Amino acid sequence: MNRKILLPALFSILLIWFIPNGYSQNLLKNGSFEWCNPPATHVPIYNNYPITGSYYTTSAHLVWLHEWKTGNPYHGLGWSGGVPFNYFGYQYARTGKAYTVIGEYAFAPVFWLQQPMVSGRCYRIRYFVSRCDFESCAIDALDGYFSKDSIHAQMIAPDTIVPQFTNPRGVIYDTLGWTEITGEYIANGTERYFAVGSFFGVLRSNQRTKVCTDSIIYNFNGAHQYSLSLNTNRSIALYYLDDVAIWECGLPEYPADAGPDKKICAGEKAELGNNIPRDQYMYFWSDRSWHGPRHTWDTLANTPKFTVSPTKTTTYYLWSIDFKFEHTYDSVTVYVEQCDIDLEIPNVFTPNGDGFNDHFMIRNPNQVNYLIDVYNRWGNLVFQGNQNYFWNGTFNGEPAPTGTYFYVLKATTQDGTYSKDFHGTVTILR
Repeated sequence: MNRKILLPALFSILLIWFIPNGYSQNLLKNGSFEWCNPPATHVPIYNNYPITGSYYTTSAHLVWLHEWKTGNPYHGLGWSGGVPFNYFGYQYARTGKAYTVIGEYAFAPVFWLQQPMVSGRCYRIRYFVSRCDFESCAIDALDGYFSKDSIHAQMIAPDTIVPQFTNPRGVIYDTLGWTEITGEYIANGTERYFAVGSFFGVLRSNQRTKVCTDSIIYNFNGAHQYSLSLNTNRSIALYYLDDVAIWECGLPEYPADAGPDKKICAGEKAELGNNIPRDQYMYFWSDRSWHGPRHTWDTLANTPKFTVSPTKTTTYYLWSIDFKFEHTYDSVTVYVEQCDIDLEIPNVFTPNGDGFNDHFMIRNPNQVNYLIDVYNRWGNLVFQGNQNYFWNGTFNGEPAPTGTYFYVLKATTQDGTYSKDFHGTVTILR
């Protein structure tokens, strides 16, 4: 068993996050931005707000980016691009296939809390950002705001909005990976909505830190056509946002557990996995490492337990994503052995003392362990032996009568993982 807890950069599997009817561990729905329910007009809907294809129009409430899909009439966001390549830069989703954009002049995604927060209780807030590499600035104002009333997403936040949760990481520069922003929050019991964004209007803009440099930008011309140029005047800070979660402090966590390595004989089955089904947990099994090229990933099952019957020794990989989008990994190896026990059991021997064929000697090329019982024709036990003790043709110290005897033999491999029964007859000749 080889367990790891990792934060992968590349994922191509579309994750559908099931929300239970009862208690929700993650209080936010669709925190990975995978869901959109396009109506007949092909305009995606998120949290009951329309998402238009224009980034700068006032009718847009959220920039939603998704992987390109051939034949999908609402893939990506028109001229804004998709995932990983879009108007703002190049980045794969941290989980699934989609993310949104926040920062200066960007709309903050608004979440409705599935359950009210309890006053005085501790909650953990976590989300991941990656700076858009076609923008030239970086900021620290990537904060969280709670409200008891519905929040209308706006491109420039009013100066009256003061976030209760502030980014503790400072200015975030990273454009290659995803940066975790997390911290604890004590609820007051009035929270019903949560938004993530840069909540600094014109009057409060001097309260944030902003660092700008020239950058190479991507000029998107639509229909997958683009060009590159030096950016000297697009001095804004934008960030991809993914995997937003809020949960009560101290909830138990159940990382991926593929179980111990196993040994089976060719043709047998083995059940893998020690996890059990849980709400807001997802599982993915593969016989290839999840860290290889994306086109090599192949999901064999989506259940916590998985039954296999490999024809050769195989390592299986379990990838689990929990309620807060924590990615954990484990692996298990199933060793396949050719367990056919090959014994050469004679059907006659001559215990006459001439030194040749005087014992009921069983050839044992695989060096297995076995127990053997020999019976006469009346069903009486006349001999008990094993791989080290052979019948010499006597019974109660006297030569056994000439004739046919019956044996029952049970053989077991030395590691005890496989056994096989034999039965037949042997004849004594003198």
